Amino acid sequence: MKKICYIILILCFSLVSCAPTENVIDDGTQANTTDLNDYENVLNSLDEEQIGKLPQNIKCVVNDKLNIDSEINIWDATSYYVKSGKVKAINFSENKDKCYDLMEKLAKAINLNKDVCVQSHRSENGNEIYLWDNNYTQDSIAIRNDSALAETHDGKLAVSASKFGTYYSPFNDKDKFRTDKQLMFMSAEEAEELAVKTAKELEINVCEKNELYVLDDKNTLIFPEDDTDKQNDTYVFFMFPDVYGIPYSRCPENEALTGYANQENHLVIAMDEKGISFLDIPPLYDWVETTETGEILHPSSILSKEVDKLKKYVTSGDIEVSEISLEYMLFADKNETYDIKPVWVVYYYQNQLVTGENSYTQKMALYDVYDAYTGEEYRIQ
Repeated sequence: MKKICYIILILCFSLVSCAPTENVIDDGTQANTTDLNDYENVLNSLDEEQIGKLPQNIKCVVNDKLNIDSEINIWDATSYYVKSGKVKAINFSENKDKCYDLMEKLAKAINLNKDVCVQSHRSENGNEIYLWDNNYTQDSIAIRNDSALAETHDGKLAVSASKFGTYYSPFNDKDKFRTDKQLMFMSAEEAEELAVKTAKELEINVCEKNELYVLDDKNTLIFPEDDTDKQNDTYVFFMFPDVYGIPYSRCPENEALTGYANQENHLVIAMDEKGISFLDIPPLYDWVETTETGEILHPSSILSKEVDKLKKYVTSGDIEVSEISLEYMLFADKNETYDIKPVWVVYYYQNQLVTGENSYTQKMALYDVYDAYTGEEYRIQ
């Protein structure tokens, strides 16, 4: 990733909403270093011989402008010895029989009767697209080369009409909907069991850890003044397909870094009182071969590198490290396969002063990516 000092030029790469047109300026405030004992204790707690004994959360103050309140996310990894290899993207619509088998499973999941659907197939620039549409109820299934989507009218409303969109990032307005609220038609625990069962029936391996959002009539709709657009009470699960217990990277990587534009690497399942209302399958990959099995660095090494880096840029605004996550990142090669490598991703926020006709502070969501074997930082060229 480019140095934070270049953020002025690359706000469009931020994980938050579209960057403003005004310029971001340095507020000129110097950070005062405080007692580092707490920070050193945090580093020691991350230098753990068994990955399963790492703390789930860490919290300390590095200085008055750099704060750590971070989740340590190892997902389902059981060892520091992690494989690298090559994977090939699964083409959902390449094999007609497998495609229809998947459509049957999706139809069962959302209770869609295919016999009352308009069934069609078309090709668009090499992308084979199969569609089943119930024009009366607006229920539909769509299979493309790299994704599969099943939705009812209710599902479309529940996921798209709330303030958080269908595009994932570890930080955005979705946090407003992460609550412990239980809906009347089903408990959150029962809903999670159904979501996990559905993923297994679709033969998708997902990490045990998922994200739950609760949507109800208090959420802001796109057209709140329209009485026909009522928010159905809905559970929405974001689930993460994994390889050896580690998910594909959640970073929307720039093509200059990885050789391709990272796509949505999460499975979304939404359900209301009628059952599953929305199901979105992301690109999935088959493991082709293992090229290396190596020991990854403890997150203490990564956090130390990151803190040393961020100390140089706190004059542009306060920074909070919010997550250190072990993920797999894909790098395109020349043979229609991807090199897949373990990385540590550090997600953080920075408050930056934006000037214009009306000056304001904007909370930017950023991240840095490190090779998990060597600690080398991957940078956007």
